[in-house]
Amino acid sequence: MTKNLNISSDEKQHYDLIVIGSGAGNIVVDGALQAGKTVALIEKGYWGGTCLNRGCIPTKILLTPADRLREWKLNKSIGLEGNAPSLNWPVVAERMKQMVLGNRSGVETYYGSNENCRLIHGTAEFTGEKALAVTLDDGSVVRLTADTIVIAAGGRSKVPPIEGLDEVGALTTERFFDDKFPEQLYDSVTLIGGADIGAEFAHMFASYGCKVNVVQHNVRLVPKQDEDVSAKVLAQFRADGINVVLNKDTTRVEIVDGKKRLHFKDRATGETAFVDSDELIISAGIAPYTDLLKPEKAGVELDRRGWVRTNEYLETTAPDIYAIGDINGQLQLRHKANYEAEILSWNLYTRHLMPGKRALRVARYDVVPSATFTHPQVGRVGMTEAQARAAGLDIYISKFAYSEVVKAYAMGIDSDTTEDGFVKLIVEKGSDHMLGMHIVGPEASILVQGAAWLMNAGKQPHAILNADIEHGLAASGRAGNYEDYIDPRTREGIAHAMTIHPALTEVVGWSHNPITGQIIQDNKV
Repeated sequence: MTKNLNISSDEKQHYDLIVIGSGAGNIVVDGALQAGKTVALIEKGYWGGTCLNRGCIPTKILLTPADRLREWKLNKSIGLEGNAPSLNWPVVAERMKQMVLGNRSGVETYYGSNENCRLIHGTAEFTGEKALAVTLDDGSVVRLTADTIVIAAGGRSKVPPIEGLDEVGALTTERFFDDKFPEQLYDSVTLIGGADIGAEFAHMFASYGCKVNVVQHNVRLVPKQDEDVSAKVLAQFRADGINVVLNKDTTRVEIVDGKKRLHFKDRATGETAFVDSDELIISAGIAPYTDLLKPEKAGVELDRRGWVRTNEYLETTAPDIYAIGDINGQLQLRHKANYEAEILSWNLYTRHLMPGKRALRVARYDVVPSATFTHPQVGRVGMTEAQARAAGLDIYISKFAYSEVVKAYAMGIDSDTTEDGFVKLIVEKGSDHMLGMHIVGPEASILVQGAAWLMNAGKQPHAILNADIEHGLAASGRAGNYEDYIDPRTREGIAHAMTIHPALTEVVGWSHNPITGQIIQDNKV
């Protein structure tokens, strides 16, 4: 961990910008440093934040071999013979650790070497208006103030109250990717929670030969997805031998014959049952870190769930304090956090370095793409069918199978296989506007991205979020000074939309970044 060099609890330090959290918040740090500002970057955990250390990056490295093993099962149908590959878990694990540790060190080295950036490792707490106290690793406290503060502290795994859990023990992603990472694979594992994170873990362990149970509170697997997609994923899970039980309350945990036994009760009938496994992994969502930050002391209001309230310009109820990423409750996705960070960096810093008068960018959450890297893979953007109907929209529905195109046949997919996925398109009658696209099947994360870019382009709506929050940026933007049109023919058609992380489409989505730097450099000449 960082040694917090040259920091004394006796001094009160002031910066142009303080960023709490070293994940997506680093994008705002970059913008401030490019503008010549002084920055303090605070981190209580590992450098790099949730995504790098226990989220999308390590999980996708572990999941890719699982995908390849599933794909191998189709090889015989396309004319390939031979034995199926076997898993070398230590090699898979080591590749994951090298990526995480290398990038974690890289974050610390990169920002720590910038003379205008101070790295502070410790736990931050607001003490007043734009004022913080940070408890360092050695227990000492340093006090900081800033002209601008960005809260990008993320969240932690939500642990449901289950009798016996403290005594028996279960893993969260924090523990799984840290001190409890398995040196050898489990024979059996139970996922408590069957949303996107649980579905990815279930696919991984099942593909590697583990007996997998998924105990889900909701009546549906991956319940935020379109109902047809949820049903397809459930059918594939069961075809893959994964034991999925739905609509259950988890009630008690105990050790029986060396196994962890999870008891549960059906929420409709009251019927009780249990499953035994070597390990329990909790995948029941996340909770915000606001209890540690105490942002209320700075005038930052929280919603009823404990997330920081923000508007469409990422402003909080306190002037010059912003919140991005998981902690503002507007979807827990790294690329959504990146998008917010890019908007904030642009509005505060980058647009002032560009030639001409550049308008503000405004965040929109109606065309957020996402991917669930399970089996089958899921990609989505926009409304589900149920959401469109609940909104009273008059819609057309198209559902088109993979097996209808030649490339799917070439891959070994036909209508008789469970691998046959589909694209579900939801279109508004009259306007012909795409309202939503939902894909379930191979490479869904790549296939859905094009629709996300198109749906984000064109005339930009200005949906006001939390109208009571209005400071400088919102006052200007709501008065009309915002980017009201994105030309899909320009690089901004990609640059000003969300690109799913970590999908291969980031090669395209991030290709615009060097151009911004070149424009800024040309503007200096």
